Amino acid sequence: MAIWILDVDGVVNAHDLDLSNPDTRTGVVEWRKKTSGKEMVREQEVTWSQATIDFINNTGFEIFWLSAWKENTQRVLDKLVGIKSSGWIDWDQSIPEEGGKFLALQEFLNGSNVDFIWVDDVATKPITDMNVFLPNRALLLTPLEASGFDESHMIQVEKFIQTLA
Repeated sequence: MAIWILDVDGVVNAHDLDLSNPDTRTGVVEWRKKTSGKEMVREQEVTWSQATIDFINNTGFEIFWLSAWKENTQRVLDKLVGIKSSGWIDWDQSIPEEGGKFLALQEFLNGSNVDFIWVDDVATKPITDMNVFLPNRALLLTPLEASGFDESHMIQVEKFIQTLA
């Protein structure tokens, strides 16, 4: 079994996509966040490429979100963009994003021997030694925040999948 670990902003939600492209979709979601015991609600515009969503869904990997969107990923994004996720991974946002998400992913994997793809525009940048994930085989991708996951990343994923066969 293999899994995807996905961030939202800068991966699926990419603000600089060409809106004249018929593959580009937009929508508005109600984004909720609890801060100091209070719930904050705001509308959030989301822009995504349907080709990206279809590609991710069609790999057959189990999909998990690892994002500041937390429970909003399953609550609103799965339905809006059409991701077929199995859940979201919580992380301690009092720790800087790079470290907090890394620790959450290690805890989530918990020594399991599962191959995975982790796509994040921030948290994957500082990781240079892939041995930290052994015995797992991993592909880490760091898209540009404005353009998100694109065709060049799809090619890398296809090559990674071939190594798993």
